[in-house]
Amino acid sequence: MSALPEWTYSDRAGFGEDFDALAEEVFAQPYRGLWRTGAGERDGFGQESGLVAVTNSDLRRLMVHPALTNVPADVLSGMLVPAGGRHEDSGYYKCFAHSVFTRQPPEHASSKKLFARQLTAGALSRHHELAASLLRDGLRSLAGRGECDLRTDFAEPAVARFWGEVLGLSYAEAVRVSELAVGLQAANDFRLSADGLVAVNQAGESFLAEFNALLRRGIRRGGVDFLDDLVADYESMEADQRPSSLEAHFGVSLIDGLHTLPAEIVSTVYTLCMNPSSRAAVRADETLVADAYHEAIRLHPGIVSTQRYAMTDFEFDGVEVPKGTLIMMLWLFGNRDPDVYDSPGEFRLGRGHRSDTTFGGGAYICPGRNIVKLFCQLALKECTCSGVEITFCSEPEWSTASAIHEPMRAPVVIEVS
Repeated sequence: MSALPEWTYSDRAGFGEDFDALAEEVFAQPYRGLWRTGAGERDGFGQESGLVAVTNSDLRRLMVHPALTNVPADVLSGMLVPAGGRHEDSGYYKCFAHSVFTRQPPEHASSKKLFARQLTAGALSRHHELAASLLRDGLRSLAGRGECDLRTDFAEPAVARFWGEVLGLSYAEAVRVSELAVGLQAANDFRLSADGLVAVNQAGESFLAEFNALLRRGIRRGGVDFLDDLVADYESMEADQRPSSLEAHFGVSLIDGLHTLPAEIVSTVYTLCMNPSSRAAVRADETLVADAYHEAIRLHPGIVSTQRYAMTDFEFDGVEVPKGTLIMMLWLFGNRDPDVYDSPGEFRLGRGHRSDTTFGGGAYICPGRNIVKLFCQLALKECTCSGVEITFCSEPEWSTASAIHEPMRAPVVIEVS
């Protein structure tokens, strides 16, 4: 691995501000193989060296490679333990030890099925009208107010109200756990400060304790369809396959649904609005909403990268990969690979999307992809209704130096006639 070129692009101060230019720069090089991380870098989790997959081809082959799995919780939290501490004492570890995203084979399959079953397209269909009405009402409540923020004033309240309704929480309770989820996601910052590290671990402790209590309350009371179905699925599992805590397993695995989903709604709406001819086409033909969603999320997926972990030694295109190696999977770059997409930085309705790497693939494909699709397509539909005008006052402020790609602020003016 030491002979591979070193991936240093994530070290740039403005990493994340303009992926159009950065992807063009990366793919302008003739090299198309794996890269390596530098020794001891945060995105290498302190390993002597990790690997980085950038091309669509490498990502698609590695996402289904039998030697790769989720990063174990103790490894994932390794760089998030305060000096002199143990990972068992880390609030981040305590949370993610319960997550479907750190489960290893063979437990991963049953664990994921339990979490994802309530988020299949069929299961979510019963919440379609709720999500649509929340987005519609939220949009209209902002009409005529002048400048507002599409994330904090529209997407985040709609998502919090949705989970509140679905999980039997008050709006204030849903907002609280969403705020804690945001605090936990700060762990994706490549330049996390010492104070930031303390805050992440505190958020982990609080999220686990508070959300567990709220879910446990809802389960005990009964009468909440989503939770009742979740409990029924849990109880139907073989005893040795059940997660130790249903509440912790579901709650921690839902973190992206609380935090990343609102950001993805904003990114999707922004991308279409920045392409007026496509927006006009979608407004004229509602059946184009699905095309618009797939193209928007290709260009602006919520996740830049996640990690995979080598369970065994293996060889990949002549590279010997030792057991325990971490591989940074740069999903966003796979969506901008010019070997797969003609003029990849352009928004084009009708572009094929079978090669997208937005949600990974294989056994570890993102289980939350259907809730993202539901909300983003509904948001696009509502934002292109006749009489609805959304004008962005400026370019969104994108997150930087992070494994998450999100608009931190998106100032808009909304008019509805």
